[in-house]
Parts: sequence; structure tokens; C-alpha cells
Amino acid sequence: MWLRPAYALYMSALLAVPLATGSMLSMPRFLLVMFPMYLVLAILGRRAAVHDTLLVVGMCLGGLFMALYAVATVLFLPGAV
Repeated sequence: MWLRPAYALYMSALLAVPLATGSMLSMPRFLLVMFPMYLVLAILGRRAAVHDTLLVVGMCLGGLFMALYAVATVLFLPGAV
């Protein structure tokens, strides 16, 4: 069972607006309200291989962001990394 077409359209519209402006500064704020994305991740995560992959990728990104925060790197400004 996948998403309803209305949810897919909602998620696409919410993703298209910040990407069309070219500004990634407030992208985390826009991603928080994209609840269909979390439904898709939950559906895909039923398979053990996908679940383990998402877990490892999430832990690696978490470690990277923690290290960048520790050295006070601003992540979402152009040319920051």
C-alpha cells in the first residue's frame, strides 16, 4: 500500500516550493511538515535491508552533523562546507 495521490501531490508541492526558490536555508523547517515522506519511509522500512540501510545512513549523517556543529560550521549557507 502506497500513498494516496493527494498525499503525493501535497508532498511534491511542499518540496517544489523551496527548491524553486533556490534557498536551502529553511529546508529543515519545510521537511518537518512533509508527513507523507515519513509514511513512505515507514512503508519501505518494513523490509529488513531497507531498515538497516536507513539506520546506518541516519547514524552517519547524525555523526557528521554533530561533528560539524562541534566546530561551529553553518550547514545551510552557500559555500559553507
